[in-house]
Amino acid sequence: LEVLEQTGRRLSDWQREWGWHGAATPARPLRLVGLSLPEALHATRISARVRAMLEHGWVEEARAIRDGGGFGPTAIQALGYREVLELADGKATRADCEERIVQLTRRFVRRQRTWFRSFAGIRWLDPTQPTARAEARAELVRADETSS
Repeated sequence: LEVLEQTGRRLSDWQREWGWHGAATPARPLRLVGLSLPEALHATRISARVRAMLEHGWVEEARAIRDGGGFGPTAIQALGYREVLELADGKATRADCEERIVQLTRRFVRRQRTWFRSFAGIRWLDPTQPTARAEARAELVRADETSS
């Protein structure tokens, strides 16, 4: 339903368009490119992002959603919203809220990294390296040549 609501098209339409019919392998060759920041830099960026979101209205947004009809069962599970509402309700300090959200986000990132490692053939690039953009383009060109 979410795909339909977001795009106006059924998931099966997208699957048909992209050649995915439930087969074990896709109809088109794939080139998988992943971006992976060094862990320390990623941690720094997560902290900065959480801080910026709190400074730019996250608490007010969460309060408005809750007071305007509430969160759906999935939305309230989004990273940080429970913690932000605790801050809004005076049950947590700003520092504790920020620290907890950063901790939860870093844990989520670790799980994502583990999950993606299970995919063979991903070409991992460090986006901080000057050659990353050219390497990503080269992978796309190879994928295009393979599918032609």
